[in-house]
Amino acid sequence: MAVEAFYWTPSDTGVQALFVCRSWNMTKTGPLYELAATFEQVPR
Repeated sequence: MAVEAFYWTPSDTGVQALFVCRSWNMTKTGPLYELAATFEQVPR
């Protein structure tokens, strides 16, 4: 569940937009951590 929206400027468009993170997952493999996240653009 998203808590707070944030502004981000994607490098491919160069246009600032508002996003939320709807889900994320962290996996530990040995000494390393892998973080995967799903972001969704939301209306301003």
